[in-house]
Amino acid sequence: MLVLDEPVNGLDTEGIRWLRDLMRSMAAEGRTVLVSSHLMSEMSMVADHLIVISRGRLLADTSMPDFIQRHGRPYVRVRTPDTEGFGRELERNGASLARTADGGLDVVGMPAGEISRLAALGGFPLDELSTHAGSLEETFLEVIAEGGGNTRV
Repeated sequence: MLVLDEPVNGLDTEGIRWLRDLMRSMAAEGRTVLVSSHLMSEMSMVADHLIVISRGRLLADTSMPDFIQRHGRPYVRVRTPDTEGFGRELERNGASLARTADGGLDVVGMPAGEISRLAALGGFPLDELSTHAGSLEETFLEVIAEGGGNTRV
């Protein structure tokens, strides 16, 4: 069994990659590798299974995909030359929107197929239409908010 707490703090890129490879190889050999970290982006690259504990309560014990699917907030990323016009059309049809820093839209409450049909009917060309389940960080923060307290994965 290998137990690591914040193992990548202070490591350079080469060291981080070496450590990831070590953890994966040990897990592939059937060994248990337990990692505690506040770096969700790093955990999303190495963890297969998550255990989330807050204030002595088990909030999650599941695979990474199941955790994000069960607790995440799915959205569809849309980019179009007419962001304002298409945004109004999406809102008229019941979608909730968040504008992205690069001029796109994150659409909640409407599947990608329906967004595509609305764009075609309204004559809005789409530069991007992609579905997202939400990041581990966003999902983790939602679970903490629901379960309360400081939590580590």
